[in-house]
Amino acid sequence: MLPLLKFQLQHLKQKTSWHERLLFSVRLLLEYAEANPDLCSDPEELFLCFATRLRDGSIDQDGSDPAMLYWKPRRNGEVREILSKVTDFSRYLSKYYGTKELNPLREATTSERTFQMAAARYRSDNSFLKHLDTSPRQGDSCGQVSQVYETGDEVTVYSDGHVNFPDEDLPRLLMKGFEVNPYAADPLDRINLKDTMLTLLMWGGGVRTSECFHLWLEDVSEHPEDPTVAWVRIGHPRLQKKLWYEGNILRSGTRAEYLRTLGLQPRDMVLGTRRAGWKNPALDRKYELEIHWSDPEYGRLFFALWKRYLASIEHINPSHPWAFIVERNGETYGQPYAIGDFRSNFIDALQRIGLRQDPSKGHNPHGLRHGYAVRLKKRGLKPMYIQRCLHHASLESQKVYTEQEYIEMNNALTEGYERAQDASRSISASLVSEFEHLLLPV
Repeated sequence: MLPLLKFQLQHLKQKTSWHERLLFSVRLLLEYAEANPDLCSDPEELFLCFATRLRDGSIDQDGSDPAMLYWKPRRNGEVREILSKVTDFSRYLSKYYGTKELNPLREATTSERTFQMAAARYRSDNSFLKHLDTSPRQGDSCGQVSQVYETGDEVTVYSDGHVNFPDEDLPRLLMKGFEVNPYAADPLDRINLKDTMLTLLMWGGGVRTSECFHLWLEDVSEHPEDPTVAWVRIGHPRLQKKLWYEGNILRSGTRAEYLRTLGLQPRDMVLGTRRAGWKNPALDRKYELEIHWSDPEYGRLFFALWKRYLASIEHINPSHPWAFIVERNGETYGQPYAIGDFRSNFIDALQRIGLRQDPSKGHNPHGLRHGYAVRLKKRGLKPMYIQRCLHHASLESQKVYTEQEYIEMNNALTEGYERAQDASRSISASLVSEFEHLLLPV
């Protein structure tokens, strides 16, 4: 375990998910070795059999499994990832501890060398730092491959296009799906405000589910151009600047530094139910992800619900800065709202309106983000603007946007909305009318 920990320390810059997959891969190997001790005398044979069982499963045709592992066959991509993690760790052990490699290098065949050279060329051509590449020959590093070297037989599947949440299902989801107490006297108590606002962020703002859970209370304010619309800017979970008082002294630092004073960690750095991933999206300004509402009504409705939500949690006084918190009494009362709980509530909401979670039909949280993208495309926005609204990070998104380009993008959003005669515009307008009882001042 100590060598594994040291190996992880050499890769501190990797995401938490990388470390989780490393530990998972090594654990699988240890389980296989424990179940097959007769193979441990030959590390290469152990690894080869391990790779075979990952791909084909450990259950024989008659349904038996002498090793008692009962592994099901895994997808090619998952097998390659597991083997890659174990191979890298094995080479580290060989280099620093003198052990025998599980998956040593061998001379590549002609076809393998060709494949490796093509992959190297692709990486170089798409590298942001291509101009710093000083290697004159792409084939220098392609002469060897691992002993167990599988490219896998990938299956190509054409998408049927039904990945965005259907427009016609949204009003029912918000009005009936998240209605948890329809007979409450106060309209505030009739719906789940958190889940409704999270849905609006993804449907009307196009953010990923995990990004919503990095929102702090201070990240929402009046929009400078329209005070009735929410101005939502989700700060980077670790790097966003933060001012706070320690006694009478004003401190300045990052969000990670501020959280440390509270005995907390950013949500992308923890494990368990509090964890929320962060895919390093392209940010609008330094260290913040700004929501660009597809329809201003969504921003207006979100802000109205937000004000009611703030009033409902005022008495809780949470010991953390995250916006969405657990309001029900229990062990987690006042703690950050968990992604798993939202996803369970989303499934329940679908069932209340006679639907079930089905990604192929867009009936899942990520389908809301796809719906946002489809809406912008139908309204004729340029691909570069859609990319920016979705905060996709790619080679093209590395360019520095000028303030003029930022203004042009917002103008394009407004013009696209004003031109739109599609059902989505009427849906956003009708939702504001339907939620009119929630727009009243608290």
